[in-house]
Amino acid sequence: MAFRARGRGKMLTLAAQGAAALLYASACARLIGIETYENEPENILPSTTGAAGAMGSGGAAGAAETGGTGTSGSGGTAGTTESAGAAGAAESGGAGGTGGSVGPTTECSDGTIRCEDECIDTSDDKNHCGACGHSCQTGDCNDGKCQPVTLASGRDQPWGIAVSEKYLYWVDQGSHIVFRMTLADGAAGPLAVSDYQCARAAGAVIVDEMYVYWAGSYVCRNLHGGGAEERFGSGMYTGDSQGVQSLALNSTAVYAHAYSDAWIGTVEYGIYHYQYGVSAIVANEAGLYWLERTSTGDGKVMNAPATNIDTSAAFSLTYSDISDGIAVYGGRIYWTARTSTAGPTGSVFSISTAGGSIQTIATSQTNPSAIAVDASGVYWTNLSATNGTVMHASLLGGDTRAIAAGQAGPRALALDSRTVYWTNSDGGQVMKLAK
Repeated sequence: MAFRARGRGKMLTLAAQGAAALLYASACARLIGIETYENEPENILPSTTGAAGAMGSGGAAGAAETGGTGTSGSGGTAGTTESAGAAGAAESGGAGGTGGSVGPTTECSDGTIRCEDECIDTSDDKNHCGACGHSCQTGDCNDGKCQPVTLASGRDQPWGIAVSEKYLYWVDQGSHIVFRMTLADGAAGPLAVSDYQCARAAGAVIVDEMYVYWAGSYVCRNLHGGGAEERFGSGMYTGDSQGVQSLALNSTAVYAHAYSDAWIGTVEYGIYHYQYGVSAIVANEAGLYWLERTSTGDGKVMNAPATNIDTSAAFSLTYSDISDGIAVYGGRIYWTARTSTAGPTGSVFSISTAGGSIQTIATSQTNPSAIAVDASGVYWTNLSATNGTVMHASLLGGDTRAIAAGQAGPRALALDSRTVYWTNSDGGQVMKLAK
């Protein structure tokens, strides 16, 4: 009995020692990151891996002018059944970010200005001529101004000119041929015209979205993409050597005039209005406008409804000097006027299509002739065989300047959104200039 009692006591002592050891092991496990289970069922085992260590903190930011922020430190490794994973450094930063490139300075030197993060000399840079982003296209830049480009030379008295989305057209009046140039590549050649009367182009040419129209003995047209030409409308025959001098159109009609035969008419329906001295015509959706020279040598700016251009419907908007060029834009008519006195006595004017007071666009012009207008301003030519100019002014007048000088007979103008085109009849050239 004594043995058994002593054995039981010894067993209790060993049990107590085991419990103490278990408590000590549990406490140690908690200290090193091993999870323990109390009252765990016998059929559930503890996790085979320890928890991941804490993520390291971010690295120090780069310098304000050159770097970005550092990346975060790496996480600790996972623990195993035998040991806890090592935690990532809790306080040390990750690797710093790569420094950025040096930022732009705020000023350029040596007379340059900043364009697209570069210091540019705008006096001779063809992509930034005179100002950032002002492109000279294929032309040169000199003293901050784009220079004219010769598109064609050796032509036989190039006269009328017109531009569509893809093509530029002009008429060589000396040979009575209509030429077409592809704007994209500059390839040019005569329109293939088989009708003799259509081949006798007198100088006038205009375009709409689908067709190019020209006039000589008859008014003819051709699709922009080519094909056979056709006599347009009733096939009016002018009966004079000069033929049709100018054309105009709107969405419903094409108009023509012949100076020496003194008439204006809609091409589709024949001649409507006989009038002496018509020098130029232009149209919009509301009306037809033209310039007349009176028997005393003065000029008149005339207006008539686009659907009724007979004499009774026409009325005079204003009297002017001798006038050669007319354009309509934004509800206003623009025209050039000159006196019989040589020298810089010409002017450019505008008036509302409804009439009213005349606005002076420019004065002191020498023989102003052709005119064209769009949102970018008013353009006209000062006609001279050796020293002609192409001029520009704002729509309200002012800021008058020559954009091309030394031109040999600048005869006619055409505009698109980026470019001014003209013909030099005395020099045999077709020209362009970036706006």
